Amino acid sequence: MKEKTLEILDPWTMPYFEYEQEFIDELHHEIAPDHPLYRKRLYVTAVRRDPTAVIFETVAEKPIYALVYLTRSGKKGKRNPKTRIIASREDLGAFIQKEHDDWIEECKRNGCYDTLKPLSTEAPDV
Repeated sequence: MKEKTLEILDPWTMPYFEYEQEFIDELHHEIAPDHPLYRKRLYVTAVRRDPTAVIFETVAEKPIYALVYLTRSGKKGKRNPKTRIIASREDLGAFIQKEHDDWIEECKRNGCYDTLKPLSTEAPDV
């Protein structure tokens, strides 16, 4: 069965190819052996405009989709960054759509000039 194309909507964007490895390297630097993405081959599916939130996907027959809030602390992972596993590609699409809808509402309330600000300054509890 052919998968439906995943639509990436604001505040999410596709990563620039030349920066993808930096996100992957940072993830591998921050995570500990008990993290679900530890030692997995993966790529970046999307990056939020406040680029601490990154959606990673494993290269596997049954991929793992994970929203990870990178700390960018420079410290080796002893504690894992906040991570939310997303059950399926369809759920990932629904998550991106919900974040887009919330982003549009924020734009309507505060004016579109403020839309490049993160929706919040902290990673939510996941």
